[in-house]
Amino acid sequence: MRTEVKIGLGLFAMVTALKHFFSVPEFFSGLSIGLSLFFMIFGLFPENFYQKVKRNQTQKLSYLKKILRINQ
Repeated sequence: MRTEVKIGLGLFAMVTALKHFFSVPEFFSGLSIGLSLFFMIFGLFPENFYQKVKRNQTQKLSYLKKILRINQ
């Protein structure tokens, strides 16, 4: 199981447990459930598409780091 799916399931379980025992604001609850669904869906992508997205994300982050180093 990919790390993203584990994060999504853990976040969903945590928010559901908090909602069951405490009064959680709807904004926090909705944001957390949406984020957990995003992680679960992203973790369930097919392997070739998943690798392409991760590679693209890494390239964007390295480009951003390069820009921030130039401006300093």
